[in-house]
Amino acid sequence: MNKPTFQAPQNISKILRFIDKKLNKFAPQIFLFLFFLIWLACKIKNYFKKSKSVLFAGQAYYNCWYLSRALRKLGWSADLLNWDSNPKSQIYYHGEDYYFNYDEKFSVYDHLYFYIAALFKYDVFHFSNAHGLSFSSILKKLVR
Repeated sequence: MNKPTFQAPQNISKILRFIDKKLNKFAPQIFLFLFFLIWLACKIKNYFKKSKSVLFAGQAYYNCWYLSRALRKLGWSADLLNWDSNPKSQIYYHGEDYYFNYDEKFSVYDHLYFYIAALFKYDVFHFSNAHGLSFSSILKKLVR
């Protein structure tokens, strides 16, 4: 079964790699400033937005999958992101809309871009499980 993996557009991925490689000393400040600008843009966007949307980030066995499907029936835009990097736990999940690939060298930039794009698309981020307030295992390492 093909998983619906997410990959950032090449130009965005190149920009993020450039910041990380060439401006490494200032990368945290640059990323914080970028996130502030994105946050501000999202606040403005949400002021005018009329629809309801949620991203379930992380799996909780079948819970998030069926909850997202039920919310869709009520008119919500509800998607499920599977960021679990453990291949052995995949058998417990009932489905996903997006899956983070950990095989590629620069997948961290794809993950980062996904969340930046998600800030504009979703009103609510729902994280599952104990220690589940995480964006992905490699992004977690990047921020430490």
